[in-house]
Amino acid sequence: MRKKSQKRKLLTLQNIFAARQSKKTGTDHSHSLILTTAIAFEYFRREKVDIAIIETGLGGRLDSTNVILPLLSIITNVAMIILTSLAPVFGNIAFEKAGIIKQGVPIITACEGISEKIIEDRAKELHCQAYTLNRDFFMKK
Repeated sequence: MRKKSQKRKLLTLQNIFAARQSKKTGTDHSHSLILTTAIAFEYFRREKVDIAIIETGLGGRLDSTNVILPLLSIITNVAMIILTSLAPVFGNIAFEKAGIIKQGVPIITACEGISEKIIEDRAKELHCQAYTLNRDFFMKK
């Protein structure tokens, strides 16, 4: 019985992804990201997942994944995502990305310059410990 139930859940996820990517329907699938996120969270709950790595979409502050209380938040280097449709200005992107920071939840970032300041200021406002690449930890190449 459990295997049949699992198969049904996986097929549901596949159907939603397929509908989102289908160009034949001619409908707006922007809400399917929210629905897909909700289904994924429900699947994780039912499967009693201990740890899930959740990636936000383009945003942060307004992203559908932003409803969770994480153990840790990670914000990549804003310069790496400058070509996305968030905004053409580092500060605007950093502000949106900082929207995933939650009260008391540690944050790891690779941001630099004005982006780093925006992320760190938000972390301080929310009493979060912020760890910055090349200042608090280093990466070997």
